[in-house]
Amino acid sequence: MLVHMRIREPTEQDLSDLISLEKECFVDYYRGHRFTTSQFKAYLLDNRAIFLVVIHGPALIGYIVGRVNLGRPRQSARIESIAVSRSGRTRGIGGILIRRFIREARRRGCENVTLEVAVANEEAVRLFTRHKFKPWRRLPAYYSPRHDGIQMNYTMLTDRSPKRSPTRVSRGAQ
Repeated sequence: MLVHMRIREPTEQDLSDLISLEKECFVDYYRGHRFTTSQFKAYLLDNRAIFLVVIHGPALIGYIVGRVNLGRPRQSARIESIAVSRSGRTRGIGGILIRRFIREARRRGCENVTLEVAVANEEAVRLFTRHKFKPWRRLPAYYSPRHDGIQMNYTMLTDRSPKRSPTRVSRGAQ
């Protein structure tokens, strides 16, 4: 993990750094799925959005963004995008962002979190699997005619009560 790392909600002043990160991270078959400045602005204004950035020194090196879907009978959240700069990878930043997203989704009453990832992006699939996301269904030609996606799902624990140790019952003389 990086020392002096801060996680916060983004501001409009972060937009150019977010676009630069998009260009760095989303190449090849992901290129057509990059977010635009106007899409990032829409998330900044959306009260259903969960949007966090990672700052290391003066640099924005990662983000996660998604929305809470107000469905009935239960709410869910969807991670729309996550990106970490090359310099920040393998340092636990992606995992930190995922955990913070899940925590905020839970705080907002969500019962699950979904996302889509390219089958070919094995590093991201492993990251999500390590954080207890389960493959739900395959999405043929989701990213391009030759690149399928996987929809993954994380289910919140429904029992949030504190764990108690079992009560010991003595079977002595009665």
